[in-house]
Amino acid sequence: RSNQYLLGTECDQTIKSFGQGHGEIQSPNWPNLYKPQTSCTTYLLGLDDRFVLENV
Repeated sequence: RSNQYLLGTECDQTIKSFGQGHGEIQSPNWPNLYKPQTSCTTYLLGLDDRFVLENV
C-alpha cells in the first residue's frame, strides 16, 4: 500500500492497494486538530471492485 498527499490541498490523499486484503487509514494530521471548515478527501484505489469500509 502507498499513501500520496495531493499537491495543492491541505490534507487530501490517495491510498493505492497492491493486493493486501486489509489495512488501516488514519487522518493525515492525527492526533492534531484541523482548522475549522477543513475538508479532507481520501481516494482509495484497489485492484478489485469489491471493498468494505468500516468507520470507527
